[in-house]
Amino acid sequence: MKQLRKLSFLMMAMFVAVVSLSFTSCSDDDDTVSDYSLAVTVAGDGYTAEELATLQQQLDEELSQVALSNLTESQAIIVFDNFISRYSQQYANGVSTLGSNTLVLTFSLVNNGSVVKSAVVTITSTGCTVG
Repeated sequence: MKQLRKLSFLMMAMFVAVVSLSFTSCSDDDDTVSDYSLAVTVAGDGYTAEELATLQQQLDEELSQVALSNLTESQAIIVFDNFISRYSQQYANGVSTLGSNTLVLTFSLVNNGSVVKSAVVTITSTGCTVG
């Protein structure tokens, strides 16, 4: 369970770093700005339902406090893609404390209840893949 808390903390720290980056829009001035949010679904092999539910609850609470405000869709997708890229790089060599367990996190970029984009991050003791 300790490794799950560490993953939760590292994910939020990386997300804060990505979201705090300012970027210049190259899109049309007519693009509609909107508010976006992130969601995550937790699954995995080798964990009890209680452990997965606890991690899911922790991540849901943390992500519910993060809003991507006043962004165009293309800007929100850039932030999301950067987050997924940095997150997967963080775990590129895996997490040795996972042992034979596999952790599967499905991240979604959401706007008005609709999923704009999603990515599945699978973390093992030997590596991380994004699908």
